[in-house]
Amino acid sequence: MIERSVRSHPTPFLLLTKLQRPRAAAVEVSRPRLLESLSAGLTCPLVLVSASAGYGKTTAVNQWLNSLDLPIAWISLDERYGDLANFLGYFLAALRTVYPEAGETTRLMVKGPVLPSPSRLADALLHDLSELPGPLVLALDDYHAIHTLDVHTVMARLAQYLPAGSHLVVVTRVDPPWPLERLRSRQKIVELRSVDLRFSIAGDAATSGAKTETLRGEIAALRSGIAYTVNDVEHVLSWAKEALPRLRPDMQYVMGLAQFYYISGLHTTGHSAEAVEFAHRQLGLQRERRG
Repeated sequence: MIERSVRSHPTPFLLLTKLQRPRAAAVEVSRPRLLESLSAGLTCPLVLVSASAGYGKTTAVNQWLNSLDLPIAWISLDERYGDLANFLGYFLAALRTVYPEAGETTRLMVKGPVLPSPSRLADALLHDLSELPGPLVLALDDYHAIHTLDVHTVMARLAQYLPAGSHLVVVTRVDPPWPLERLRSRQKIVELRSVDLRFSIAGDAATSGAKTETLRGEIAALRSGIAYTVNDVEHVLSWAKEALPRLRPDMQYVMGLAQFYYISGLHTTGHSAEAVEFAHRQLGLQRERRG
């Protein structure tokens, strides 16, 4: 449900952890095809990463941002930031993690006794962004948590008119109510969806080089695949049938795979009976080998 914003003063303090990117995993699998697709977004003002929970959107974007040699700002959103004034407070704070003097025009407007219209605030932000002394990549994580029409209005205008050198990366479970068709027709958006985020043993793990040369690398690849596809058991099952013949027949690896299928088959809504059967079969094989 989209709501109107109610005038309120920005929060007296900011949760600084909301402006910090997640820590990288201890073991990561390189995903060159996905990173290339994300990097293509730097030719456009907007990168939209939209998929349901469980596809590793935040992990993928964070890994990509780590590979960039550009100034990066980050906001982790939740429902509490639907108020336009509070949202803008975090937006400006994120800008100032990169450029400490940025956003002064917008800051003064937000502090005033009457909050200007969303369109005026969007134009003020666009002015402030055009005055930045260098490039910027601003990532908004969990944008689906925003349900306020005024915030959507501001962000839609930003997406359409971002100045050169500024890029928005929006990570969300549902598409924002922005004029996406117009952005597509004007080639101002690069989109990645669930089909792009799915882990492919042929396209990702196989091109990771050294990571597939050892058992540790194969297990890491398995875990990465699980993280990206846990909400799509049928797809994971077909992925495994493709992957197993290509990997070393180490039963420790197979056991880990079987355990995952057992868990996902029992605890994922709409689970696959075939996945559970596959798990039991592999676990039985492992017990025979160990016996």
